[in-house]
Amino acid sequence: MTPDTLVSAPLLSRQPFHPVNDVTPILHLADVANILAVHPSLPVHSVRELIDYGKANPGKLSFGSPGIGPAVHISGEMFAARFEQRLAAAI
Repeated sequence: MTPDTLVSAPLLSRQPFHPVNDVTPILHLADVANILAVHPSLPVHSVRELIDYGKANPGKLSFGSPGIGPAVHISGEMFAARFEQRLAAAI
């Protein structure tokens, strides 16, 4: 069994293998959903409110992930990049 980092690792750094050419998948075992959660003290109740809060409070939001490369990390970076694009377009 292998995590999603098997595929993302070669994109982030040099690896001694190629995940498509050197590994043969034999079973898709599960799908795992990502969720977006905020601390209850944050005054937001939707993604739109979270984005608006981030715009009004630059530099005050952060996110956590289990490391560099897993789907959770990549999803968080994609969300942040999209948020930054919207913020830049609004300025």
